[in-house]
Amino acid sequence: AAEPAAAALANLCSVEAPNREAVRENGGVQTLVSHLLNGPEQPSVQHIAASLANICVNSHSNQEAVRECGGIPALLSVLLAYVSKVQKEPPPPANGSTTPRSGAETERGSET
Repeated sequence: AAEPAAAALANLCSVEAPNREAVRENGGVQTLVSHLLNGPEQPSVQHIAASLANICVNSHSNQEAVRECGGIPALLSVLLAYVSKVQKEPPPPANGSTTPRSGAETERGSET
């Protein structure tokens, strides 16, 4: 339920300034930041981060609200978790294959 709600908020806040202000005035910033603190692996994190980014567009009041409720450290935590996860994943094979080929197969393949 959180993922569709966060996606809807991201969309609502992407264009109209009154929507961004309404989210802040109704406790939306604190709610979004609280959900970020639940862990960076939850499926709604991308939408929550997008919502917070959109809420902050051209609004010093909203930027201040995000900062005051701990949004900056929460966003940095999500970013660091993502970077750490990506660095631990093995790189894909250079040739796009999903399985490594042996030397003999490579030699035979180059003869054709």
